[in-house]
Amino acid sequence: MLDTKPSNVPGIGTFKSVLPFHSTRNPVRPSGRGFRGKFSSRKMGRMVRCESLLEMAAVELAEFSRGVVAIDEQPVNITYQLDGKSRRYTPDFRFKWENGEQWYVEVKPLELLNEPANIARFAAIARFFEAQGAAFVVLTERQLKLPVRNKQIKYLLRYMPRVPTAVPVQILQQWCPGHSFSFLEAERMLGGSSQLLGLLAQRTLVCDLDKPRSPDTVVRLFCEGDDHALFA
Repeated sequence: MLDTKPSNVPGIGTFKSVLPFHSTRNPVRPSGRGFRGKFSSRKMGRMVRCESLLEMAAVELAEFSRGVVAIDEQPVNITYQLDGKSRRYTPDFRFKWENGEQWYVEVKPLELLNEPANIARFAAIARFFEAQGAAFVVLTERQLKLPVRNKQIKYLLRYMPRVPTAVPVQILQQWCPGHSFSFLEAERMLGGSSQLLGLLAQRTLVCDLDKPRSPDTVVRLFCEGDDHALFA
């Protein structure tokens, strides 16, 4: 049985919490619907199809997450029971994690998530996936429309190395757990901004993505929970 319920991630096994995009085919509505696009995924070695701006943001987040090793769009068709009837459902994505977790992901605007019909529907779908040892995760604009974070992730993805960059042992020893450096200090230690940005892109190092970077931005080693926190 897979461990699919990290407690700090909204929406694992339930939709009830406040959960909830390069060429396009116009028109794109303000909600992001009407969008058709593809994301070039290095993890998958192919283009990943997206059907809304929110979906594109979800794929970018999964690409950036160190622990997500595979992204599959519309991966399965399931039949679940609701009000004594059989219903069919296809999740938007499956995110496979390095530790064996599988997330079946629905990307949905918050206003639609809170509709009574969807509340009952997603509860039944969550029960189905939980019985399979997987997790049902609903992502909305609350996780996916964070302008500063989105901009920083898009920027760092450009520095994602094709082969993971190793940090010299003598430098890594200075980055003991709990120890941090400013962006400027880290840049000097590593010999330039490109090296630092590459390590931030591959998530060997992390910083606060919700504030614009500055010379004083705190940089530290990646630790357990940092990836799940991206989706919270």
